[in-house]
Amino acid sequence: MKIIPLHNQVLLELEVVKEDKAGAILLAEKEVETGIATVLAIGPEVARPKEGSKKEDSYPYISVGNQVFTHGVAGKEIKLDGKRLFLVTDRDIFAIIEQ
Repeated sequence: MKIIPLHNQVLLELEVVKEDKAGAILLAEKEVETGIATVLAIGPEVARPKEGSKKEDSYPYISVGNQVFTHGVAGKEIKLDGKRLFLVTDRDIFAIIEQ
């Protein structure tokens, strides 16, 4: 199955970190959402650079493969192939993470 976002929607896969939580008797793992996600697909109304513009002259745009910072479980959750994906609007993304 392939999910194609419409309008200004962005499909994200949220990064989840497993955190060990020590207890008196048991050691349990707890999943912690970091707010960091990978962009899997973007809708047609998400802002894109104008054709012919130079990278240094343009605003930082969201594109597939970017790592971004969002507020955790914003938007609509979708479970697909054992993964938790989220459809959010482009305005739910606060920053692009460059490495």
